Amino acid sequence: MHIIIDKYSVTMTKLIISDLWFEDSIESDSLAKLTKDIIVKPILSLNKGVTEIKITHAGTDLDPAFEVVQWLGYNYPALIYHHGNNERPFDYGKTSKNTFKTILYPYLSSIQGNIITIRAPFHAGTLKKFTSKMRNLSNFTSMIAASTNLVEQLVQNLKNNNSPKITIIGLSLGGWVTNLHRSMYNSANQYIPIFAGAALDRIFVDSYYKKLVYDQALLNRKVLFDALNFEALFNSVTDMNLFPVLAKYDQNIQYEQQKTCYSNFPIVLLKKGHITGALDSKSLFKHILNHIQ
Repeated sequence: MHIIIDKYSVTMTKLIISDLWFEDSIESDSLAKLTKDIIVKPILSLNKGVTEIKITHAGTDLDPAFEVVQWLGYNYPALIYHHGNNERPFDYGKTSKNTFKTILYPYLSSIQGNIITIRAPFHAGTLKKFTSKMRNLSNFTSMIAASTNLVEQLVQNLKNNNSPKITIIGLSLGGWVTNLHRSMYNSANQYIPIFAGAALDRIFVDSYYKKLVYDQALLNRKVLFDALNFEALFNSVTDMNLFPVLAKYDQNIQYEQQKTCYSNFPIVLLKKGHITGALDSKSLFKHILNHIQ
């Protein structure tokens, strides 16, 4: 069932959306270089509500944002959550695609800490607007780098004000941001990547998700590897501050492909797929709660 649902989701997406990933261009700097090059200005204050961030890099406007959902004061621990691909992280409506809404939002009263959510660039509009941006690899990589640097500026604001503990959590797309942040900065106290690893290129060339990728892009595995894979950088960080979750039957972020980067860390393995795993909010919240208490 878990495998079927993942494959069905990809198949339906291909029927609905005509845009293919990296159809227009596969030119891009690496995630590591872009994370160094894309500048996010320091965050001077944290006020409850949504704060929009404006960035322009290489002629492209990037529009990340963050929402302070719960604020108890700098003397409390902080949790920063990054959403998955094509979510609407600030939309709490019944039909909204928002994993923060299902995994953490119902339990705010049981979390004694500050809670901040991220909105990645290109996630403020429609699915069509998002997929049209993903026709260029450089937009995808810039999106991840910008989110990573927004997370870092939030971490620095919290640390500068003596926050006692900072946890970064991300699911799918957010999991890659979580792992890239640890690889580049390792400035938070702990990291909880959910359904992600460090071999981001493998999703597009080896998983079932490749059905959404332009055929010509698939012929350039090395280009995608150079731009998206950060396993070496990830493995250079040895701090035991990582608490990953993977799904055994995930057809997008495949367990056998991504588990190798966690060889020194205990993996929580759900017997789920990508979608059914994301829907298992009770298991995911329990894992998070184990590390933020």
